[in-house]
Amino acid sequence: MIAILDTNALLIPWHFRIDVLEELRGLGFVPATIEPVRRELSVLMKRGSAGAGVALRLSERCQVIETADGSTVDDQIVNTALKYKAAVVTNDKLLKRDLREHSIRVVQLRNKKHLEVDM
Repeated sequence: MIAILDTNALLIPWHFRIDVLEELRGLGFVPATIEPVRRELSVLMKRGSAGAGVALRLSERCQVIETADGSTVDDQIVNTALKYKAAVVTNDKLLKRDLREHSIRVVQLRNKKHLEVDM
């Protein structure tokens, strides 16, 4: 199963020193992201945001999947997850609520130590 990483998920290694890609593979997921997330990281990097460059390089090791329509990056994540029946890796509270409303599996950071699937 594919797991789509959002922007904050790609920043986890910088903040918590956790190999999210390895964690995802251990949970049976194929790490993926979408191009709008990569664009967000590029903007953050240009603004000098700590960790954005690391996150952007990490995103290069993910499968980049085509996005479905949506007005915001979060909408595109939700629509793409629905289209591909994918899980989403995020700690964003609003996005998690939206994902749960659509019965999309959420993978999140637990105890700042590991990733966990939230049914």
